[in-house]
Amino acid sequence: MRRRLAALLIGILLAVLVGEILLSQSSWIDNPPGQFQRSRTRAFKHVPNFKGRDRLGNPIRLNSQGYRDREYSFDKPEGVYRILVLGDSVAFGDGVSAEETFSDQLENLLNRNRQNPPGPVEVINTGIRGYNTYQELLLLKEEGLRYNPDLVLLCYVGNDAEPFSNQDGLIDKKYEWLIGLKDLVKQHSYLYAFFRKNLEVMRHRLTPEKFTEHYLDQFRPGHPGWDASYNALKQIKAITAERRIGFLLAVYPQLRDLGPGETYPEELLKVQRQIVEAGRGLSIDTLDLLPALQGHSRKELEINAKDWFHPNPFGHHLLAKAMDEHIRQKYLLSQTNQP
Repeated sequence: MRRRLAALLIGILLAVLVGEILLSQSSWIDNPPGQFQRSRTRAFKHVPNFKGRDRLGNPIRLNSQGYRDREYSFDKPEGVYRILVLGDSVAFGDGVSAEETFSDQLENLLNRNRQNPPGPVEVINTGIRGYNTYQELLLLKEEGLRYNPDLVLLCYVGNDAEPFSNQDGLIDKKYEWLIGLKDLVKQHSYLYAFFRKNLEVMRHRLTPEKFTEHYLDQFRPGHPGWDASYNALKQIKAITAERRIGFLLAVYPQLRDLGPGETYPEELLKVQRQIVEAGRGLSIDTLDLLPALQGHSRKELEINAKDWFHPNPFGHHLLAKAMDEHIRQKYLLSQTNQP
């Protein structure tokens, strides 16, 4: 009996080891282990200086502050116009390289004509996968304001009203060693990363109507997720106004029925309008990104056929172009024309 048990345990350990090795060399991991760590206030955040690859083979390199961007000093260089981008996986750039994100493309577009404004523009991408508006508010207060931005650009995605969770899980807090063990597994196990993500993806694909219904429900009046998201926008508006920082809310749609002759789904259009109207009702400069993507089929915009949220490099280009035109007219030209 003991020999059988020992043989079983050895077999399991060998299977786990082989699985870890195979997955570490594969392109099946969307969020590679070690990319996230716990945050007492925001539930999770990026690990500084992390290096890895997503499932499409794009490199993920985070700077010393845990952002997918180059290094920036907190002291803004003289003459620089600095834009701080808040967002989730769309801003982070799921499925594309860092150079293909709308943040990088926006910086390139804004710097093509240096007389508007006279100095260079820096666009700092602080997007973190899975963040909602409340977490983006906390990031702004805890770290973002230290960069002394001239403009805060928040890319709002249709799942940002998902209620905030501190992600304590089912483990009693008194068992700190067990929580630590769980964190250790999350930090290093490719098997954990693979099954955690793919079970969620499988659930969404098997019941796509429930997936859509889940996110639409968060925008109904009185839902705690929407209330928290709305209040977070209100607080960001107050913080930026007090410091005389610009605040641009860019509202991103889902990649569904945007092509020629297609009609964007009514239930999604209702949510899009609700977010846009909420921003404008709070006197926030609000840019509806839906028109920027309409007229282009999903194949032109998507990173894969099952992803309704994340754009490919061309989709990011369209977003950057719309933001460039808006920011140049609304902020940079007005700054240049000041006496």
